[in-house]
Amino acid sequence: GDNSMSVSFDLTGFLPQTYNDLVALNDSVIDLMDPDCKVMVTMGGLKYQEQIIGGTLHFKKVQNLLVDKEQVEVILSGTFEYQALLNNEPFSITLGRFDVAVGKNNFYRY
Repeated sequence: GDNSMSVSFDLTGFLPQTYNDLVALNDSVIDLMDPDCKVMVTMGGLKYQEQIIGGTLHFKKVQNLLVDKEQVEVILSGTFEYQALLNNEPFSITLGRFDVAVGKNNFYRY
């Protein structure tokens, strides 16, 4: 079967229109307890929302990638950790890391 798992962070209200909107996230920390944040997990083809009881999403470095002085994409790098409930039992995800490239082909996908 499909044993893959992915985690996504939905930031309701954050609707970037330009690369600069993404770069504004540089060195920012998002409290995952904020009601505008949702942590979504996809596992075995099923998607569900985590019941968060604590945690943060830290955009450590967000930078423009230029080629021949032209904007190509933005690279977002950072860390995350959170605590959640599963069947009323607490569990923790620690030392999570991400590196995401957002360019013309996928800007509106994330």
